[in-house]
Amino acid sequence: MHSYRSRNRNLALVIDVISKNKTRLSRNSNYCQFLEEICTNQRVTLTMITSEGFLNQRQRYQSIKLPQDFSDEEMARDWTLSDADKKEISKYRKNSRIFIAIQLSALRLYGRFLAEVNGLSPRIVNYLNNQLGLPPSLTVATPEREATFSEYRKNILNYLGFSKYDDEAQARLQKWLEQQALQANLPDELFLRAERYLLAERVVLPGASVLERLVISVCAETHEQLFEVLCDRLTPELRTAIDNLLVVQSGDQRSLFYLLKEYPPSASISSIQSYLERYRTLCYLLGYYFMPRIRDLKDQQLYKVDRNVNHGIFNPLLNKTADIDIVEEQWEAMIHVAQSLKERTTPAHVIVQRLTNSFPADRLSMAFTNLGRIIKTEYILRYITDKPLRQTVQLQLNKGEYRHKLPRWVFFANQGEFTTGDYEEIMNKTSCLSLVSNAILYWNTSRISDIVEGLRNQGEIVDDETLAHISLLTYKHVLPNGTYFIEEE
Repeated sequence: MHSYRSRNRNLALVIDVISKNKTRLSRNSNYCQFLEEICTNQRVTLTMITSEGFLNQRQRYQSIKLPQDFSDEEMARDWTLSDADKKEISKYRKNSRIFIAIQLSALRLYGRFLAEVNGLSPRIVNYLNNQLGLPPSLTVATPEREATFSEYRKNILNYLGFSKYDDEAQARLQKWLEQQALQANLPDELFLRAERYLLAERVVLPGASVLERLVISVCAETHEQLFEVLCDRLTPELRTAIDNLLVVQSGDQRSLFYLLKEYPPSASISSIQSYLERYRTLCYLLGYYFMPRIRDLKDQQLYKVDRNVNHGIFNPLLNKTADIDIVEEQWEAMIHVAQSLKERTTPAHVIVQRLTNSFPADRLSMAFTNLGRIIKTEYILRYITDKPLRQTVQLQLNKGEYRHKLPRWVFFANQGEFTTGDYEEIMNKTSCLSLVSNAILYWNTSRISDIVEGLRNQGEIVDDETLAHISLLTYKHVLPNGTYFIEEE
């Protein structure tokens, strides 16, 4: 019998791994039932943490991400000086004012002073220069003496009402973090919230690594407390089942818990092909004929269904055999999966995750893979010998390529490249691009419909079959740069 402390550690270890691998397990698996019963029936919230750092190198050593691609509105919002700011800055010597303005604005915006003021965008520097009545400048003069810089920092802190990050501030932050950690916030989210909390409290933010260590420490303590609560609430049966996951059964080399820690195979060419064969099987079972254009056709592997059959000149191509036995064994389960998709009783993404993240020895996934190999072989042989099929595939491919030309035409800024790594900014630009592309598509559809209706009203014959070959993705009539009207006075 395990002691309370060892069982508590077992519980923490097992639940942590099960949580991270839940999508890889069957919904009927005992492992998932453990987690469902613990989290749902016991009504306890888990905060999963890691003892390792969660920040990357850039986040840890470059705590302030200076803006490079921003609009005039964003610059005015973040870097506009008030009359009180200008009055305060005017107390300094003229050659130090732009430096003071940058540090004052940076502290108010980021909660930290800038270590490299010359890394700031020249647009922002000259925007501040213009507000202070200073001439444009390419570089910013920095204090030569550390004592001078310390005095500047002290004055800016007093002016903005900021306080230093001391033991008292850390104690308040730690108490606040403990409350947030109990609400199931993950460490990376807690880190961002902690920065916003300190900024709202007008406390100078510490180094990113200092804040990272505090967040990890708080999460670890909260994590342990939650598992102690969980362990007290578990039934004896569940405790025994969790302990048994850590025991190597007779005849096995590894425990079931060890299998849970195994990661899915890496995204190699062979694994990607295996996944595609499973998706091809799903299309087949749902009554769809998957017709992709296959690159490197000469390098594709073809399969036969009976290793004892002689296919003559095709033997060098059909040098591997698909496992029909496992397809027959899992046929009813495969039909059940397809029926669940068709009747929408199971979300498509759940089934895709189930097939993608399954263990290599999962027999249902193996059945999907082997049937997909047969379907793929049949398709390739037909593709080679059926010219109309190749033309149909190429036509659909051309439509897809033409669809991508429209957003490339619209996204002309920065040569159609994202110049930032910020996720929210990328998603914002992507959403705007989709909105503009759909607006052009809608306008084209409406305009072409009006033209067709006008022609038919004049007695012209416009067949629907002809309309089917007209693309709605034309864009040459669109002026991506806009039209500007300048009124001369």
